[in-house]
Amino acid sequence: MRTQPILFTFMAAALATSSLSAQTSQATAKTETKIEVKDGRDAKVSGCLMRHEGVSGFALSNVMEGNKSLDDVILVGDTDKLADHVGQMVEIKGKLADGAKGKIHMDSKTKIDRENAPDSETRVKADSKGNVDGFPVLGVKDLKKLRASCS
Repeated sequence: MRTQPILFTFMAAALATSSLSAQTSQATAKTETKIEVKDGRDAKVSGCLMRHEGVSGFALSNVMEGNKSLDDVILVGDTDKLADHVGQMVEIKGKLADGAKGKIHMDSKTKIDRENAPDSETRVKADSKGNVDGFPVLGVKDLKKLRASCS
């Protein structure tokens, strides 16, 4: 799956402030990012869970929705439980944004704590219609393991 430049663009402003911590040992930066699908359609899909270089870190390949084959799907939202299932065949329920249907909302907050200067906080909010770089986006609500491997 290709890297998703649009989601990377969403993150650019927030991550730019994070570089300050690398420039001085007297500052620390903490970034919290929430990405969710709004106004998408309810979906139940199955596929192979894999790591992805995009913002969420996860995607689904070999995706099926019922008897219909879909493009690979970028996974966002409640992704904390996904790491334990990488390489497995899973079923995921959630809101799907694909094509002109659904909206992807990103909210990122970066707080910089400086030792000898005032602290600062940056907040970036962005919305995108439908899919990202041609790929549907699924807001994960529920996960079920179908098989221990994708093969």
